[in-house]
Amino acid sequence: DSTAFLSHIRARKDVAGDLYKRHRHALAAEVYRRIVEFSAGRSDLQGEASMEVEKLRPVCQLNQAACMLKLNQFSRTRELCSEVLRVDEGNVKALYRRASASFGLDDYIAALRDLAKVLEQDASNADARRLVSQVKEAQRQYTRDARKTAARMIGEEVADEDDESPGEDGTAEGSFERPETFRVRVLAKLAALSACLPVEPCARLFGLSAKRSNQS
Repeated sequence: DSTAFLSHIRARKDVAGDLYKRHRHALAAEVYRRIVEFSAGRSDLQGEASMEVEKLRPVCQLNQAACMLKLNQFSRTRELCSEVLRVDEGNVKALYRRASASFGLDDYIAALRDLAKVLEQDASNADARRLVSQVKEAQRQYTRDARKTAARMIGEEVADEDDESPGEDGTAEGSFERPETFRVRVLAKLAALSACLPVEPCARLFGLSAKRSNQS
């Protein structure tokens, strides 16, 4: 009956929670998955029993997502969180965990989008604010690495923007040029190789805008 079913579901949830606390994340994820699967097949439940199962299902999905996040299964984490968000678009835990998974997949734009939604609801959320900082730093590092890769391709040397100190006229001192000038020159050299190396795809690859080459 429904009472026995609910007792079984609660007991399995407790087991999964204990497994998670003991860092048995893979086993915990499997138990949560089975709870969701098992409860989805009980269309005969009615009244309070049905309502409790409906509340329990997204909780187990989010807990499973937490397990998958610990296992670095980022794509599956995003899928689980998205399933919850389809019926509860403002769920903070789902948004935060999906943002964490997006960060793990280097999808910085998606991560920041979900984190913005979290902070709209709770501007003082310390975890979300900390993750925003981590994502933005990763973006900056990606840009620096892309510039260095582009420089190596054309046999040039480029300094990190953070290492450039301004001179009296506001320009960077030393032998390194300003980032904007560097971007234009990279595109110009790529254009010279256009017969075998199309400019626009390379520009996108290294985070450069071909439109910048038209600027003076």
